[in-house]
Amino acid sequence: MPAFGDILKDLRARAGWNQDFLAQKVGISREQIARLETQRNMPQPGTYRRIAEAFGLTLDELDKLWRASRIEQYRGTLERKAPIINKAPAGPAQDYSDLGLDNGIGYDYVSTVGTGIDDPLVFAFEVVGDSMLPAFAPGEVCVCSPNIPIEDGDAVYVRFGPERDSECTFKRVYDLQDGRVELRADNTNYKPLIVRKEHIVRMSYVAAKITRFDRKKRGAF
Repeated sequence: MPAFGDILKDLRARAGWNQDFLAQKVGISREQIARLETQRNMPQPGTYRRIAEAFGLTLDELDKLWRASRIEQYRGTLERKAPIINKAPAGPAQDYSDLGLDNGIGYDYVSTVGTGIDDPLVFAFEVVGDSMLPAFAPGEVCVCSPNIPIEDGDAVYVRFGPERDSECTFKRVYDLQDGRVELRADNTNYKPLIVRKEHIVRMSYVAAKITRFDRKKRGAF
């Protein structure tokens, strides 16, 4: 599935516009256009609508360009199972396209049998990216228990508010004791992210990891 930034850059190139021209049509700065195209940010709803209008597209038409393979939601049995609600980037924060926390809906389900988790709010996510290697590999599923208290150094699933474009990420957390937290990757190639606590909508403790078995590779992935 293409990223929004790639689609925006392609649309602009096809129109023959530079970033300054698009910024004027949308009513934001050239720097904001540059951030959108490098996939560091997602636009606010109003900006997203004006981007669609600038290219003569409806919101549905713009959605389909980069969300063509969006995961379908469905409800299944939740007995001893956790709904997988998202694919969380273990790297730079990305667009949050979850299927709804705390409502029992997921695009797949994983059993919590043997994890020791007994939490009615349990949910899971699939790891994307390499920033939490070697402990957490791409494709592994992490199970979160929102009711478990979080301590420094814990691996956490983080969802940001609109101040950070409602993105999400997967990191280890450290309280800076000044109203901010540091979100740190295990992979030292990634820089820590410093975030104000009020910009975090949800932070949940990663209580278990499920490694799937690939018969072709005869090993875990």
